[in-house]
Amino acid sequence: LNGEKLRRSKEIDSYAKACLKVEHDDLLRKIRHEPYRTRGLKDGLQILPYIVAYIGASNCAKDELFKRFRDEFEELIERIDFTEEQQTLIHILLKKYTQPEESLELKPSDEVEPDEYLCERYETALKRCSSGLKSYEVPYI
Repeated sequence: LNGEKLRRSKEIDSYAKACLKVEHDDLLRKIRHEPYRTRGLKDGLQILPYIVAYIGASNCAKDELFKRFRDEFEELIERIDFTEEQQTLIHILLKKYTQPEESLELKPSDEVEPDEYLCERYETALKRCSSGLKSYEVPYI
């Protein structure tokens, strides 16, 4: 059983990127609205490690999705006046966007199942995921 192949199938990769995009769009939306601006920046500090962990720190420089996330963030912060606290959060986020580092350990499950059962569950999940993705449009993925 090839875990890397399972993890990076087209459907799983598309689904993961769609989820990352939803989270990233949400933090940008919060930053645009002043009452939620600080919360959006703090959300960014929580979400960015997951984005980097999925893409891989060494791949971030060439990954189109990561570059788009970084560019959208940089364009947004140029148009807004921030408080001193928010400026500090922005500085930290910019550093993490420009110098991503592996900061999240994705640990394998402790549960061990027979390969046959795992493959059946994977195939079923993949079919459900594939049909669900058809209704969700994710630009630039």
